[in-house]
Amino acid sequence: MSIVRVVRLCFLFVIVIGLAGCATFNQKAYDTSFNEIKKKAQNYLDVEKYPQTIILSKALLDAEPDDDEAQAFIKKALDAKPNLSVLTKKKLLGSNMSNRVHNDDFGWLGKILLYIPNRLLDTIDLITLEVGPSFGVGASAYATKYVATGAQISAGEAMFGFNRRHLSARATVDDFIEFLPFEARTFMETRAYTGGVYAISQHSAGLKRPTDKMYQRARDFWAIGAQAQIPSMSIRLEVHPLEIVDLFAGLAFFDPLNDDLGISKGFKISRSDRQAMSKLAKQVSRK
Repeated sequence: MSIVRVVRLCFLFVIVIGLAGCATFNQKAYDTSFNEIKKKAQNYLDVEKYPQTIILSKALLDAEPDDDEAQAFIKKALDAKPNLSVLTKKKLLGSNMSNRVHNDDFGWLGKILLYIPNRLLDTIDLITLEVGPSFGVGASAYATKYVATGAQISAGEAMFGFNRRHLSARATVDDFIEFLPFEARTFMETRAYTGGVYAISQHSAGLKRPTDKMYQRARDFWAIGAQAQIPSMSIRLEVHPLEIVDLFAGLAFFDPLNDDLGISKGFKISRSDRQAMSKLAKQVSRK
């Protein structure tokens, strides 16, 4: 890497740290977002939409861990549907692009009929392989994001391939320096895949965590892999350890990641709910 590129990356590091520190906490915005989410959580509980109740209540507890009402919302939801306890641990999984829970109405006959298709899907889930044109330079390697090293500066990349079981196309700008669990990063991405569409942006500096927005929506925090970008081509290859656990558990009819056909089912978090949680999370990060 040339001296000019090293200087640009160092400059990026300084800028990202500046962006991370320049925003100030707004108590009014915090209170408005918090109260809006609390009202939504109560409404979901009243109409027995328990998965949505838990997701919104967890956002409240991320902001105020001792909030009695949010804790009560989750307790009531779990009393009604104990198998939703998986949602209370969801953020620690990293890479949570879909919301799915166990389907109590799906019997053993269906599990047997879908056993082979689900094991095939679990096998495909082990790998991410994407390639495409790009304009930039950089590389990184990682054995989870706690043990990572690399740097990249890029004007963008258009990537195609498989992101686990999903056929995927994405447009990404990702400038970063990372070493072990620390990073300075400017990340923007739009992805269309067979599971839906999302857009995300993140500016971060400091310690990486599996609960970061990037690892909840766009990347697997626990992945083992590498990526490289040259001025005309980019490639990313990953293996997903949590999917290995899910595959072997599936052989015995267990589904710890709640992604088996029939055995699990999805639920929706509305756009307005996601926006409210995002606004609250921004204010929490500025406290």
